Amino acid sequence: MQTAALVDRADVEAFRRDGFVHLKGLLGAEEIGRLGRAVDAAVTARTRNDARALADKSPYEQSFIQCQYLWEDFPDVRPLTFHPKVVGAAAALIGAEAMRLWHDQALYKEAGGRETDAHQDHPYWPINELRTLTAWIPLIEVDDETGCMGYAPGSHTGEAEYVDIFTAPGSGEALVAKQKRKPVFVPARPGDVLFHSMFHAHCDRFGSRGAEILNLLLPDAAAPKFGAARVHDPDRVARLAESDATAARSCLYEQLLPIAPENNGWPDMLAAELLADANLRLDLWAERQGLVPETLSRGFGALYGVTPAAFRVEARAHHAFERIVYGRQPLSDIALSLGFSDQSHMTRALTSLTGKPPRHWREASNSFKTRQSSSS
Repeated sequence: MQTAALVDRADVEAFRRDGFVHLKGLLGAEEIGRLGRAVDAAVTARTRNDARALADKSPYEQSFIQCQYLWEDFPDVRPLTFHPKVVGAAAALIGAEAMRLWHDQALYKEAGGRETDAHQDHPYWPINELRTLTAWIPLIEVDDETGCMGYAPGSHTGEAEYVDIFTAPGSGEALVAKQKRKPVFVPARPGDVLFHSMFHAHCDRFGSRGAEILNLLLPDAAAPKFGAARVHDPDRVARLAESDATAARSCLYEQLLPIAPENNGWPDMLAAELLADANLRLDLWAERQGLVPETLSRGFGALYGVTPAAFRVEARAHHAFERIVYGRQPLSDIALSLGFSDQSHMTRALTSLTGKPPRHWREASNSFKTRQSSSS
């Protein structure tokens, strides 16, 4: 796996908070064009004996043409499936030092096809790992006409729910209705990569022109957290990576050009500080910024949809969830260290966020660790 300055702290925090993140320009335009043509050829080969009209297909098949495990049969697709930038960014987002691939799959939308019902990925795959994510890579520009992925921010913190997207059109509406926030539709360009948690509720919105997407599922495991950057010759790095990882890494480091992250002013600054310090005093922070409490609450709520105080409670609950699932610290100690008044306060906050109490998540994580240990 290649590691480089692919994502910054803000990207990691956004992924943890919202369950998805949009990395713009992760791959070069010429490179994604070449790799996209390889995927086109692979899908054409896989579907050459299917002459059915759209109306003759099942509701699920009307959502997209689906071709899985392309890397196994088509060598020209492998550089995209195992692209070091995609893998490196995924690792940084979940804090992993190594990644394992579940599968790649090409999803091609046909003109006039159905939208994909809202769903969460994890219930469909026999995967024990809790830290899993999907990399969604557009091969053409996707917008309101050609298609946007829609993500319900924060939906990854709830319990996974099976949605019958195969035989029950419209079945995802109930899942969307349960979410605290409406889906955010994200336009993207070739070279962008969108990552989302396997527990995240998402859907798509496509017009009549159709769209071509390569969907990479990249489960588990920890890497350093980088700042964002671009390179002027990504093709050279990609070619080297196919045969010499060390040379590719050196080439990449030589070309890195830092990118300043986008910032929406003081609301983003406050959100970042609340994520870093859930005990932050809002009144003192507002005073340092020269803001009155009413402006703080109104301005933050306009961008994030919740008050700073509510965001702080959710930030504490997110931190608690991570420590409960990935650590062994007693629940009472976690509550105290994160600024909750007591363990019951933490229980109410986490239950409100995820629908389950802390002990449920601790037992679930211990069960996974036990199964993992016994199978190794």
